[in-house]
Amino acid sequence: MREIVFNGALVRYRTWGEGAAVALLHSGGSSSAQWERIAPALAPVRTVIAPDLLGFGATEAWPAKGALTHDLQADMVAEVVRAAIGAGAIDIVGHSYGGATATRLALRHPELVRSLVLIEPVISHLLRDAGDPLYPASVEVAHLHRGRRRGAPRERLGGLHRQPQWRGHVVKSTAVETSEVPRAV
Repeated sequence: MREIVFNGALVRYRTWGEGAAVALLHSGGSSSAQWERIAPALAPVRTVIAPDLLGFGATEAWPAKGALTHDLQADMVAEVVRAAIGAGAIDIVGHSYGGATATRLALRHPELVRSLVLIEPVISHLLRDAGDPLYPASVEVAHLHRGRRRGAPRERLGGLHRQPQWRGHVVKSTAVETSEVPRAV
């Protein structure tokens, strides 16, 4: 594993292959090991960069006072990318927790992001912040899921199990140029 120091924390990351670069950001409770099966398949045509995010895998925990945020994770990923390939935009893939970090990376360091692929991103707060009309429904679905996991009887879930929350809404997956991504204020 390669390593850098980011704000006093030892950060470790893996690289494979040669070619156009892609960074793979793991889910919470995981590490760069999450990508061990896919990275070798990409390596013949891509430089794959897979960091262990702060507090995960072989990377040290956040040593500073204050909360560890996705903004800090994004800044750390930016430093890893710069250490691994120098300058230039790359493709970013983020899964779950890594998806939220990837989103913050695109907002904070757009010069590093050529494209963004999010897999089950933890970013519902962005819906709220943007005033998305689907945000209240997403909260209801989350409460429904949490209630079922805790064994709540269906009748206590307000009938949500009978009424699909997304009926009539079409969810589209689109590619967005980073120049079109709204900037954080």
